[in-house]
Amino acid sequence: MFGKKKDKNTPSDSADPKAEKKAAKAALKADKKAQKQARQEEKKAAKQARKKAKADKKKGISPQDQDPAHPLEQEIEKTEKRKFFTLKKILLIFALVSALAVSGAVVYKFYFEKKSDSIRPDYQEKELKHIDLPGEILKFSFEHFSEVYFILVEYNQEIIRIDREIERINAIAEKYPDQERIVTSEKRVWEKTRKKGVDRFKKIQNEIKAVYVLFQVNRAAGIEKINEDVQDITTDAREALTPVAELTQRLKKQDKPEQGLIKETFQTFKKKFLK
Repeated sequence: MFGKKKDKNTPSDSADPKAEKKAAKAALKADKKAQKQARQEEKKAAKQARKKAKADKKKGISPQDQDPAHPLEQEIEKTEKRKFFTLKKILLIFALVSALAVSGAVVYKFYFEKKSDSIRPDYQEKELKHIDLPGEILKFSFEHFSEVYFILVEYNQEIIRIDREIERINAIAEKYPDQERIVTSEKRVWEKTRKKGVDRFKKIQNEIKAVYVLFQVNRAAGIEKINEDVQDITTDAREALTPVAELTQRLKKQDKPEQGLIKETFQTFKKKFLK
């Protein structure tokens, strides 16, 4: 009945819930304010760093002079480097590489490929009036003495030129019989060169014929003989053709037009199609 009075100064066993809620709200507000202030300070510092980096760049201060430990400055430097490879520059480089590739293909197609084909085309039987070898031996020389074969073809053409020139000189001699001494002297030069060429190429043709017969009788021995003689026969053929070609050189110059590329092209067209 007679209990003790409760002391007002004694703290209560349970805290006031409103006070706790109010204190938590104040702490959260203070924390947000601190975070906001920290972000503002960070943005301000970043802005100042960018201004400083631009100012240093204008002054010519190299990146090595700046503080490499600052992450923001490193990021700015990387961004500046990446700006060098812009889309416009990449497209320009691609266009240049493509142009080089196309031009290289054109050069190969119209020069190197054509040149390689002209060095060793397919064999085509030709009438060589001044060559005393049958068709099968000419084909054999094409396959195994390719340079000699083309020299034989050129030699045949040179003899045709010499014969035409001798006919022209004879026509002059008939027209001007009183000038026989001049005509005879010039004619002798052509006939002498022709005879020497005929004699030397006759020997070369006999050598090729002997190798061909050996090749037909004993293929292994024939191949060995080809390897042994190809260089010597080729050298002999070159040397035999040289004086003949040198003599007819002036005839080729007379046939060649001297008034530019257009005139020369027309002359070639006329010779081929307007004969």
